[in-house]
Amino acid sequence: MLASSSQTELTGSIITALGAVLGAIAGGVTPALIKWWLNHPRRKPEKDPAFSQVSRIRNGTPITASGIRADNHSTELSQSIRPKKTALTGFVLLVFSAFLWACANVIIKHLSDSRWHPAVLSAGLYISAFSFLMPVAVIACIVRGQKLSWRHAAKPAMPLSIAKATETLLFVCAVTYITASQTTMLVKFNAVWLFLILLLTRKVRDLLGLIGSVATFAGVVVLLWRTNSDAHVSAAEGLIGSALALGCGLAFAVFTYYLEWHPSLPGPGAFLQRILFTALLMGATFVLLVPFSIFVLPPEIPKVSQLVWVWVAGGVCLGGAYFCFLWGVEQTRSLVAITIHAFTVPFTVIIEALFLGLHVTWNLLVGGLLILYGVVIVTALVDQSRKNEEQVQETGEDAFGIVKSHTSEA
Repeated sequence: MLASSSQTELTGSIITALGAVLGAIAGGVTPALIKWWLNHPRRKPEKDPAFSQVSRIRNGTPITASGIRADNHSTELSQSIRPKKTALTGFVLLVFSAFLWACANVIIKHLSDSRWHPAVLSAGLYISAFSFLMPVAVIACIVRGQKLSWRHAAKPAMPLSIAKATETLLFVCAVTYITASQTTMLVKFNAVWLFLILLLTRKVRDLLGLIGSVATFAGVVVLLWRTNSDAHVSAAEGLIGSALALGCGLAFAVFTYYLEWHPSLPGPGAFLQRILFTALLMGATFVLLVPFSIFVLPPEIPKVSQLVWVWVAGGVCLGGAYFCFLWGVEQTRSLVAITIHAFTVPFTVIIEALFLGLHVTWNLLVGGLLILYGVVIVTALVDQSRKNEEQVQETGEDAFGIVKSHTSEA
């Protein structure tokens, strides 16, 4: 059984948080500054950096490491300008995505019917997102006179929907053993999972990213610490629920990894195609969840107001969040995206404090700073890899050890 909150636990959590902050600063900022200082003066601009390195292929068209299509010779942008612009765009998109996720969380928590089974609620959110995004894609396509490739959008949406459905079902199962706050806390281990996946696939070799990933997870733990202190579950329930929640985080890490490295996803500039892909992803996930939710339908017909709030949370908030998340991954990196996604937790607390009168404690400040620190570390890692792109051709990896995938034409 988990013990109730006490002065000892509060003191221990404060010491743990401060220790995590100091340890992260000592182990992360110092190496980052040293590497930046040593590598920045050696950076040499290339004559045509936009087409210097082909890192991925999407829609059958090579895309350079700067995010520019290799066959688009009309685009002559300097690498010193384009990466910063795309990275800033991606950062804004990912932060806005986390905010939309937080809005969806608040609506679901306070304005939806608590008697609904989590599986039914999840299915309702995904079908709401589909019903919002699909008409937008079709109407925009008609207005702009463009054609959409349904087959090309459906191809990557199918395996991604399996990952999302698996993630959702694991979350639903986890909350039957432990609280939603405990589940959310363990799910945010997804940044560490993703780093380990990147490490195993040789996409990342520098442990600096691990420090940022651990810092974001520590920030979420600090934020939700007092929420979990009053929970009472048995040891067996806690073990099963924790395993399911960690599995949920792993599924989200696989989903995010797939978003960056799968060659069939919509490439930069395919705005309407990206909307269609997101809509199909939401719709396919709903179809996979229907068999699991049809047996736990609410006994009474929901009120119209409840359905409207679910549609707002799923269609506008969740649909927009996934669209911005996909777009943000394209502009930055998957590891940056998943660390910024941790801002969902402090954003939720802030929204509840501003509009619902939730009492804010020290957890918000310390946890938020830890998450911010983790995001800064991972973002600095990726930004430095962009600045040292020319070293890929000489050594096969950049100054921070991020390996670029080379593609050659037959």
